[in-house]
Amino acid sequence: MSAGEPHPTSRLGFAVLCLVVAGVLAAVAAVPTGHVVTEPTSDPAAVSGASDSYEFVAFTRSGDLVLCAELVALSGNGRHNDSTNDALVESATLRAIRLGVVECSQGFARVTAPRLPAASLALAWPASSGYGTVIIDLTDHIDRVLNVAIGQQAANEVFMAVSRRPWLHAPPNVLALLEQLRDLNRRLAGMTDLQERAAVGDTLYDRSVLALGALFDASDPDASQTRWWGLTFDKAEHAPSLQSIKDLAPGKTWVRLVMHVEDDPAMFRRFVDDAHRNGVRVMGQISDSSQMAQLSLGSWRARVDELLTLYPDIDAWEVGNEVNGSWAGTDVVGKIRYAAQQVKARTRARTLLTLYWELGEDTARSSLFNWIDDELPHDTRPLFDDVGLSVWVESNPMGISTDRVLWALHDRFPGTPISITEVGVLTDRRYADWWFGQPKPSEAAVAIAAWFHAAARSQPWLRGGGFWWTGQQDATSGTPLWSAIQRGIGHSNTG
Repeated sequence: MSAGEPHPTSRLGFAVLCLVVAGVLAAVAAVPTGHVVTEPTSDPAAVSGASDSYEFVAFTRSGDLVLCAELVALSGNGRHNDSTNDALVESATLRAIRLGVVECSQGFARVTAPRLPAASLALAWPASSGYGTVIIDLTDHIDRVLNVAIGQQAANEVFMAVSRRPWLHAPPNVLALLEQLRDLNRRLAGMTDLQERAAVGDTLYDRSVLALGALFDASDPDASQTRWWGLTFDKAEHAPSLQSIKDLAPGKTWVRLVMHVEDDPAMFRRFVDDAHRNGVRVMGQISDSSQMAQLSLGSWRARVDELLTLYPDIDAWEVGNEVNGSWAGTDVVGKIRYAAQQVKARTRARTLLTLYWELGEDTARSSLFNWIDDELPHDTRPLFDDVGLSVWVESNPMGISTDRVLWALHDRFPGTPISITEVGVLTDRRYADWWFGQPKPSEAAVAIAAWFHAAARSQPWLRGGGFWWTGQQDATSGTPLWSAIQRGIGHSNTG
């Protein structure tokens, strides 16, 4: 049964369906945890020339068996093939090997992976707090019940995150959550009933998300170090008081100023002066990613030259926005290289490169780590003083994998501060394929803001950021979103 076939009840009688369900349950129960089927593969990524196949079943939170097509639909939040993000990735590097890897076979969800390099299955999966991408390491000991495999992987992500923070003195709430994870894992070791094991796996996943969030909240390796925090403004001519930015945290803060291609480049002068008079530093964005493709390399160079002439006093320049996005157009590396070189040659401003978080939602080439490894030359990377990540989790879930993703990005830029430099909720809900925190946009915004602002200060090499996309409109002082951002920032100094 393929993922595109109709629900079994549309073509099977109830009695036949019961036999199918019973057969799948019997097959799962009969095969030990960690069972894999070995077979040859033609996948060039399989250096050893062999692959392993892993078969899973899953259960709903009410205990109903989920056959493969329904499993794929659940991963896609009911949007089916329009919202799949399952991918096979290299466990160590998170490079995408292959997309759309879940296959349906006699009710099972089947994934075939090369033995070398070690691979993981990445897919969106719902916790009680919303969807995240779970990166499940495929090993001989992986559980056949997907709920359990996900819960155990989620717990492992938490304990790995703890190990990456040797300086952290975990507060009592974090220690209590860690002990709960250990207890749930011990319970699983002695359980045989599949539905009961799935339920415990779901609880383990939920508690792991809570634990990682609490760990982020507790992690501020050096509250005195300089970070930048701020909001994005994209309508400078109608900019409200900058007080909402000044109030976010003590000290100087930042405004990220979107300079649309169709705007008069000179129109931002008054706004930049007002910001500086109010003690707010300015990051200028040369072009949003949605407009980058409109500019030829020659037009881009002319735009960079004009903006730097008009605004030699801007404090930082975002020389490329969401540059790995498939919509960014051609000559992307040439454009960002020229912009960074000119900023360094003509100003004292910092240079920022913003990348776009995606793993299996578009193409392997545009997947975050593939693009960095394959498209961004090593001799270009020192041109960027900061590297940022644009995060839209309603289109590209992250959740429990947040720390793992940030660590993998740090590995690519070991000497460069990493920030979250764009985050938000989708105003056009047609494109909100997944949800995080709460399905309702205003409540989702609060959860997303709190999560990523806390995550962005949880390592010494993380510089903060935030820069909520609709901050100008939706994060004015005292609003729930503004308060969530302030809580996420915590007591970090800014500058």
